[in-house]
Amino acid sequence: MVDTQRRTLQTLMEPAALYRILEYHQTNLHPIFEGASHVALCICTIGAGVERAAQDLTQNGELLKGFILDSLGSEAAEEVARLSNDVVAMRARAMGLRSGKRFSPGYGIWDLREQAWIFEVLPAQRVGVTLTDDFLMLPRKSVSYRVNFN
Repeated sequence: MVDTQRRTLQTLMEPAALYRILEYHQTNLHPIFEGASHVALCICTIGAGVERAAQDLTQNGELLKGFILDSLGSEAAEEVARLSNDVVAMRARAMGLRSGKRFSPGYGIWDLREQAWIFEVLPAQRVGVTLTDDFLMLPRKSVSYRVNFN
């Protein structure tokens, strides 16, 4: 069943990412950026197809299949974030910068409301991602993050 849902996932995913590298003074100067010379912001997604299909399975009583597909979708979104971070880190190295760790809003002192600032800086609609009034991304299988550079 997992293998079947993995194949389904492959047909439904529409991975996309966008990023921008800013100089520190171009950020909103949140304490999370202190000590960085540059900051990368990124939004990535696998699209809405997986989420819709998992919901359909669940609503049709195929709870386990829906759960498996949803879980695989979450894993795939994280993989897109990891791969996009690799691209960002490669670009930063080419600029002579040393990369820090990837960090998403909602963790530690970087409040989830900071999503609004990321969406001001990046044209998220180009990858089909929107932000709710509660600062959650749609489609849900999306990730935003920042990386500090020195």
